[in-house]
Amino acid sequence: MAPGGSVFRARQLTVDDLPACRRVLQWEGVDPAQLPDERVQRWVLARGCGVSAAFERDGPAPARQLVGFGCTAFVGAAFAEEAKRLAAAGRAHEIVERLNAGEGLLGAHEIAAQNGGVGLAALMFGGRADAVLSPAERLEVGRSIWRVLLHAHAGYNIRDVMLLAAGRENKQYMEAANLHRYSDPATPLQLFGLSRADVERRPGGMMDLLFDYRPPRLALSEGQRELLALALNEGLSDEALASRLGVSPAAVKKRWRAIYAAVARAAPGLLPADAGEGKRGPEKRSVLLEYVRAHPSELRAHLHPRGRAATRVARRA
Repeated sequence: MAPGGSVFRARQLTVDDLPACRRVLQWEGVDPAQLPDERVQRWVLARGCGVSAAFERDGPAPARQLVGFGCTAFVGAAFAEEAKRLAAAGRAHEIVERLNAGEGLLGAHEIAAQNGGVGLAALMFGGRADAVLSPAERLEVGRSIWRVLLHAHAGYNIRDVMLLAAGRENKQYMEAANLHRYSDPATPLQLFGLSRADVERRPGGMMDLLFDYRPPRLALSEGQRELLALALNEGLSDEALASRLGVSPAAVKKRWRAIYAAVARAAPGLLPADAGEGKRGPEKRSVLLEYVRAHPSELRAHLHPRGRAATRVARRA
């Protein structure tokens, strides 16, 4: 059973889930063609160019059933402004058509650059399988989708978020959250949104967490961030980490030493003395993981505005 006694569990969406995502939308009473299709979802999942989550009934693997999902694609600033204009003109369907054609979608390098510069525009969409859920289950899954997605965005420098809503209850939820409606209420597909400037003017909303951003200090490489994320989220031993990363246990220990060296350079005094993996290794690892948990931007790709990488990708040590 999932944590807290829930009959549902959350995990990351995978490419194998995409046919089930279509069924979820149909169970919600939504034509899957109204929302971005598998091409956009595959872009997000295969390239790591966004955020996603899946929600399923807990239990033995063969019996698990996908009952909800959420997906975020990062898009360019010009595309975001054009999306708002199209929605206001009653043409929100064209936003989806353009996304499906690959327009506006940011790649990994562009995400890193905007994450370290002006900030990112995030476009969110998803669904909930209302037809196979009781009223109480709908409430639980709906709340869980937003809670998990909000936390999954932690560490990104988001300046603008937009949400595509097609289902009736999804639209009502957006209205209750006091999000700005860019579309005519009568249109089948609607675009809602919120910006950092909105939150600064009127703090206290449920989505404020999306805009809670502190720049990273540690300048970790891609491989170092990957190791930290696995250790933080799954608490694996070095042997298990090595297996997941496809490297030797010795390579994992070397990567830990490189991380400690980077921390010592960027944040002297953050870790206890002797930053090796000796007697105090577990203590240092614990302190570091707690720091990263409180500062999730350390796990995100980040480029300084002047173009110098704060997170090198060439070296994976």
